[in-house]
Amino acid sequence: PGSIRLQWNASAPPQTYGIAGYRIEIKLASSGTWELFRETTGPSYIYEFTEADGLVLGTRYVFRVAGITTSCLSQSGFKESDPFTFT
Repeated sequence: PGSIRLQWNASAPPQTYGIAGYRIEIKLASSGTWELFRETTGPSYIYEFTEADGLVLGTRYVFRVAGITTSCLSQSGFKESDPFTFT
């Protein structure tokens, strides 16, 4: 089965901004509608996803990630991936 490893670098250690986790959003590369894909807890910067997570082989996707603090979601903090084809 296909898989994708999503990895990012935080701009500062999670403790600096009170980051409690991350919001990972996804969209088809051909559309403009972002959808929640996963919300995580903890400081990890690496996640692996497979077909079991709902990804479809041969489809082009874009991910974006933002830190979640104890009080809000960092809208300005979203970092977007380049489009890729899930294989």
